[in-house]
Amino acid sequence: MEDITEPLSVKRWWRFKTQPSLLATFLNAKYCKRAHLVTKVPTPSDSHIWRYLTKARTKAEPNIIWKIQAGNSSFWWDNWTDKVALAKVVQGPAKSPKLLVKNFIHEGTWDTNKFAATIPPHLLDTVTKVDIGNKNLKDFPIWNLAEDVLLM
Repeated sequence: MEDITEPLSVKRWWRFKTQPSLLATFLNAKYCKRAHLVTKVPTPSDSHIWRYLTKARTKAEPNIIWKIQAGNSSFWWDNWTDKVALAKVVQGPAKSPKLLVKNFIHEGTWDTNKFAATIPPHLLDTVTKVDIGNKNLKDFPIWNLAEDVLLM
């Protein structure tokens, strides 16, 4: 039975994170007022559905890659580099969930001066190689298909 429930819970996280819904709006407002939803640690007093989703998050989140269009993805907490979320590899002060990728795009290209002031030099090449799509479209997620992850 666990072989079935695990992929379904990962799929539920995918939908929660990528598709607007009344439940997603409610849970984000209740639990993620000041933190990005991938950083929020569940507590015993949280609802059953929130604890269920955060458990699935650990399996799902490393496999979600955001393709940049308008830049509405979280700069620190969404994986838009095709490698890992920047917050996981950059040490230092608190990383605001409100900082968006679009803050580093100027006239359709990367603002390398802003990058240089925000991230370590060894990451500049990685982030500036990411393609920027159509600024009139929202960023969109893709599922990273790898041999060692659950397939939905």
